[in-house]
Amino acid sequence: MPNISRMFSKIRNAFKRHEIDLRHLARIADSHQHGMDSLRKRAADANADPLGSHGRFLIEALRDLAAAAYHLDHDPVGWRRQLDEAGRLGFALVQRSAYGFSVEPSRLSPLVYTTLLDLLAAGNLATAEQLARRMLLEDDSEKYAKFDLAFAYSLKHLVLKDANACRVWLTEFVDACAESDTGAFAGYPKVIEAILMKDAGRCEKGLHEILRGHRTLIAKGGELWGTDQIFMCTWALGLTNLALRRGLHIELPDDEFLPRDLLLQVG
Repeated sequence: MPNISRMFSKIRNAFKRHEIDLRHLARIADSHQHGMDSLRKRAADANADPLGSHGRFLIEALRDLAAAAYHLDHDPVGWRRQLDEAGRLGFALVQRSAYGFSVEPSRLSPLVYTTLLDLLAAGNLATAEQLARRMLLEDDSEKYAKFDLAFAYSLKHLVLKDANACRVWLTEFVDACAESDTGAFAGYPKVIEAILMKDAGRCEKGLHEILRGHRTLIAKGGELWGTDQIFMCTWALGLTNLALRRGLHIELPDDEFLPRDLLLQVG
């Protein structure tokens, strides 16, 4: 029989942490609001921002503001608008790198797959497809981490419905997720493969695994600790939207990190 007092203590502590996180989010959102116009101007000027540092900071700010729109203002439309702007800016930075501006490789490959997932979560499949068609990292593949490259290219080919290329990169992605420091991401290649195969059951299982891993990733010291991902799993939202677009009828997990009112309504 479970210890009831211990169980309720854990629940109270969870709510307390959530309240603290929301207060922190409110402070972050307030600080971002004051400098957004000037930051947008700097980020839009490739000559003033050749390495994309202002652009990347703006992307992070927009993701924070998206989280604030949903969790503080209960505004799904505002969440989608902020995230869509972050995704379109990420696309602009990827394009910029193709025209000779030196966005660092260590930043570029994660920027690709996180931008694709932002766009999919925001419901902007058209821009996600444009990005997937134009991204090219293989020419300098030795500069990129195996995990980042495999995640980016698996997702690219899934978005473009290139099954053969997607399978090749999924093999690399699964291997990359077998490493001890990336094991919590192991649900992602499973969901990508399930969407590719149009297998709703495997997609559901993969989403559950993503959400379990997400709790590890956002814990203190985790890969996503301190990011906007502590409030929801935007990447799972993006993949779920793509699965719904592809006609998969999936039973969605009832999970705070995958809010159903942020998913696309597909008729």
